[in-house]
Amino acid sequence: MKIEKYGTGADVQELLDIRNSIGALLDNHANRSPLMPKADLLDLGHAFQLHIEVPGVELADLEIATDEDELHVAGLREPNLELGQTLVSERAVGPFQRTFQLPQAVDAEGGTAHLAAGVLVVTLPKRD
Repeated sequence: MKIEKYGTGADVQELLDIRNSIGALLDNHANRSPLMPKADLLDLGHAFQLHIEVPGVELADLEIATDEDELHVAGLREPNLELGQTLVSERAVGPFQRTFQLPQAVDAEGGTAHLAAGVLVVTLPKRD
């Protein structure tokens, strides 16, 4: 009779690798949500600058917050119900939220934000 040993370190590592692969797939899918706005985060040397696409969203419908080295942007895309009956709808509507990890702490009080041509630009000076 042959006795096999189960539960070796290699088996555990294989399970962990599978779990990590599934987590990466889920994270990748979440970032492709139609509500998830695309963004670029730039290091300007003295400040960080975020460019985030939010077409059709008014500045009043956006919330911007910082927490040490994180930048949070949330908003709401509303449907154009007052314009008439919708026959085809390909643009996602509803709430969205993005959080960006910044490489270092920022001075939130010195930050600026403006919206032009559907792009929100947030500039945050680096903290000394």
